Amino acid sequence: MTSPLNHEGKESPNARASGGSRTRNPRITNAVLCRLKLRWHTELITLCNCIILVKVRRFWRPAACHLGGPLGINDRSPRPVGLQIRDSICNDWRMETQAPDPGRRDVMMLVNPRAGWRSREQLVQDVADSLKDRDFQVHVVSEIDQLREQAAELWSAQRLRAVVAAGGDGTVSLTANLVAPDVPIVTLPLGTENLLAKYLKITADAQAVADVVQQGRQVRLDAGLAGDRMFLLMIGCGFDADVVRRLHAARTGHIQRLSYAKPILDSIRNYQYPELRIRFLRDDSADEAEYEEIRACWAFVANLPRYAANLSIFPDASGTDGLLDVCTFKEGSLWKGLWYLGGVLLGQHKNLDECVTCKTTKLRIESDADEVPYQLDGDPGGTLPVDIEILPQRLTLLVKPSDKDEQN
Repeated sequence: MTSPLNHEGKESPNARASGGSRTRNPRITNAVLCRLKLRWHTELITLCNCIILVKVRRFWRPAACHLGGPLGINDRSPRPVGLQIRDSICNDWRMETQAPDPGRRDVMMLVNPRAGWRSREQLVQDVADSLKDRDFQVHVVSEIDQLREQAAELWSAQRLRAVVAAGGDGTVSLTANLVAPDVPIVTLPLGTENLLAKYLKITADAQAVADVVQQGRQVRLDAGLAGDRMFLLMIGCGFDADVVRRLHAARTGHIQRLSYAKPILDSIRNYQYPELRIRFLRDDSADEAEYEEIRACWAFVANLPRYAANLSIFPDASGTDGLLDVCTFKEGSLWKGLWYLGGVLLGQHKNLDECVTCKTTKLRIESDADEVPYQLDGDPGGTLPVDIEILPQRLTLLVKPSDKDEQN
């Protein structure tokens, strides 16, 4: 049999004439395989580093930086030692509460079948039973149209005490979008992060949630509006929004933390970090001349000081100040992202020259690139451009009574 290669390593004329198959150079093949393995190893190492940094954050929370003026760009001056981050509703000194109407004895429960409902169905039932034992009439629903119609009917009849949102942060946000501003909402945390429940110091305990419904105090918090959808916590534009988009596109059930691994790796390989333009309103003016612009590749907008994995991107955000907190990072790359993440974990990201923050009542985020996603409270929100504004005291919540309330 004639070899397709001659003694000089070139393809022989006979092989070309007969259409023989070309033998691959083993050195080239091995080089390609090595490059592929190196790329996967790099991505896995990057993902592991992110997980390690987030784990470290749980045990070490150093002081963060202080924002500048009430509506201005950050001044990067250090935060005084000992001043705590306003990471829960208990730390917000401007919070005013009031008791709900004791004559309202109906409670609605919205359960999200995709947010741990099936695996924790007994907990939902325990909450309903505990409320019935306290002479409340409980209506458990899973259809949003049914919630909207029945909640409006019961509220107008002065019978509805509260709506219990059984799910994650997305379920609470959905509930707020469906009911009237004055209808109190109670969180039953069944999701992955449950950031709002952590902020409110509410746990997944049936008796504790029933206590909040019966003895809790009403508080009014700001909310944000992105396009025609209301959000309670934050908006993310950039890498994190791309991860959220990929996660929900492949979602089939309850989300666990491990569910984020593949979307993160996919975003590491494919996300292009397009430039974003953030135009924000200064001095609460409606005049276009009062808008200023930030250009960045990462943009976060917060109503409350909570973000996934307990990251303190917005340590000074407050749900009662009538303002949105904006944090941006200029450069777009994986390694820059890890650098910014390290700054956030150390509480020093606002000292970085590439980090710009501000407070505002209205802003617009846009990009020249196509299909740039943004996320709302951990759920896909859509694609840019998006107009965002604050809705002062739009949200009514029932929370655990404070020591001062109990004394009164």
